[in-house]
Amino acid sequence: MSQPQSISRSKSLPQLRKRRIAFAFDIDGVIHTKGNVHPNARGTIGYLQQRGIPFIFLTNAGLRTEQARAEYIKQMLGLELKTSQFVQVHTPFLDLLPAYADKTVLAIGYRGDHIRDLAHAQGFEHVITPADLTVAYRDHYPRYCHFGHVPISEADRHYARPLPQNPPELRIHAILVYCEPDDPAWANCAFLIIDLLLSRHGRPGTRSELNDTPALPNRGYLQDHPPALHFCNLDPLPTSRDPDSQKLKPGAKPAMVRAMVAANPSHVQKRPYLWSHLKPQHQDLSFQILVEETFSALTGGASTNTLGMGKPFEVTFSYAERRLRKLAHDHDLAMRASDPVSLPREPLQTVYMIGDTADTDILGANTFRSRHGIEWKSVLVETGVYRRGEVPDFPPTAVQRGVGEAVEWALTESGNLEEADLTI
Repeated sequence: MSQPQSISRSKSLPQLRKRRIAFAFDIDGVIHTKGNVHPNARGTIGYLQQRGIPFIFLTNAGLRTEQARAEYIKQMLGLELKTSQFVQVHTPFLDLLPAYADKTVLAIGYRGDHIRDLAHAQGFEHVITPADLTVAYRDHYPRYCHFGHVPISEADRHYARPLPQNPPELRIHAILVYCEPDDPAWANCAFLIIDLLLSRHGRPGTRSELNDTPALPNRGYLQDHPPALHFCNLDPLPTSRDPDSQKLKPGAKPAMVRAMVAANPSHVQKRPYLWSHLKPQHQDLSFQILVEETFSALTGGASTNTLGMGKPFEVTFSYAERRLRKLAHDHDLAMRASDPVSLPREPLQTVYMIGDTADTDILGANTFRSRHGIEWKSVLVETGVYRRGEVPDFPPTAVQRGVGEAVEWALTESGNLEEADLTI
């Protein structure tokens, strides 16, 4: 899609009932790849801006603030974009602020202060990290490796900060997993999460007396107010640490976790010190699966009640739709302010999800059911993970060559191309 030009072929287009539409774009593989902007991406986004058609960027990337992501893409495309048009994998954490803004949350991800700073930037006031807990509770949380007990690492000592409360009084209300932990910290982070899920009222080092009570829901586990567990980037490990290239490797081996737990039956009713065996030597075993499958094996099948963030999960598409409805509403208010006699516009009717990955972009759009009667359609492009000729596991509404073709198809399909000035 180039800069707008008149086209005569619009007269021969089928007369379709025009619907009010919006777009959700994946970024990596759709707008750019490794910083190289795809053909027609800038012209396509600029065209939607000129038409006043709402759109957002919906990405499973993270590790930056929304402001930083917006600035990065603005510079890449040379267009003015709003921070509210960016929904990253951890952006829906903002919905947790009413419940946890002034409560203690455990933020998990790469070692260092980056994840702590990111959580603070989102508005969480009392943020602790695994290093904080490991150092403060050094007697309760010994570290393990393949060759036995090892002392607390220098990295943990360096990055640890004082806890907001003394250890006996500390209560953790939520666990926020922003991304996969670093390889050396995998096992320790998994242990901390499961230890807290087994706790009483989210107090480290405690055990709920309700655990392993078959008469209670979930066999009594998670019934004594442990912290809520929220995961971002729930897919297997990314192929790179580039925050803008979070494409993920397929596959996982939960059976391997079950086998490891079965080989350590003495730990089931005690502290689960089996993490020395759970270092991710198989790179297709995700941290989320490690935690969920190990917790299930240790508890006789109990669930962690994990809430997933990111595509293809419902909470992310619901959040994205809310953003799009707000953008459409704001546009209508601006139009009414400039032209008070203009007729009110109809609400959004269709959203087109344009992505390059079938098991996130396409699956999420296909399975999401809007509470506002908005229809979601999926368009798979050939400029990223998906390659022409492949049979996707989750069939999209349409397959198009690139982002320009995808938008033109959507405009045509929705009856909006008759006003368009497009040239492919």
